[in-house]
Amino acid sequence: MAKAFGVEVVASQIMDSGLLPPGTERGHRAFLLGHHPRKWDWDSSAKEFLPHLDIVQVTPGCGGVSEANGVINPSRLLAACQEAGRCIIRNDDKRLPFPYVTRAKVAGGTADSPCYAYFPAWMKPVDVAGKLFWEGDVSRRQELQRALLKKGIVSPIEPSVKELLLKRKRTRVERLENELDGKPDSRKVQARLATATDALESMTVSQSRASAVESKDRTGAPPTPRPAAKKAVPTDKNPGKPAASAEGSTSED
Repeated sequence: MAKAFGVEVVASQIMDSGLLPPGTERGHRAFLLGHHPRKWDWDSSAKEFLPHLDIVQVTPGCGGVSEANGVINPSRLLAACQEAGRCIIRNDDKRLPFPYVTRAKVAGGTADSPCYAYFPAWMKPVDVAGKLFWEGDVSRRQELQRALLKKGIVSPIEPSVKELLLKRKRTRVERLENELDGKPDSRKVQARLATATDALESMTVSQSRASAVESKDRTGAPPTPRPAAKKAVPTDKNPGKPAASAEGSTSED
């Protein structure tokens, strides 16, 4: 892999040997982050949509990616992604709060040809009794997502996309309600349904407020607010099952 791609971290903070286990690089190759204008994450705590980040593998010899003198050139890959409507976020963009590509050396390389594993800056490999696990810092990822909007790197979500995502969430709630009807004692389904219902409610309230602001800007008078999704009500048949949403549900996990 290219020696000049990503910010290097010292693996000795993770592994006693100072190197990640052999083979780690196979699932953690060089990458860039991309965003499609129809893909967004809902942050329930802040009640906002954040741009969803896709991993775009940058592997020399694949997808038009070339390498010369240890430097990866993904220009052709970036052009293809942009033609498909995807925004590619450059790791070296000075508007970002931090470079998001991190790398660490993997056992098996040499001094002249080191081997690296690449991962997002908000992920950290952790050694637990000789087994490697990955832990994520959600707040750090969201810091990057919000910066993409604030700095104009990613365009704000379109109202039509908001409606589409809200419809998908309603569909998911309905699907989980039907699943719980067949598995009334499943705590796993109950938990998923409760999470989806809470998200649907907060998304509905947020959408209603945004619509009110837009309407007031146009006419000077707010519209009649849409009802929020109803909370779950346990029943004797399905203990702990959330009641059907007032507006439906979603197909997303």
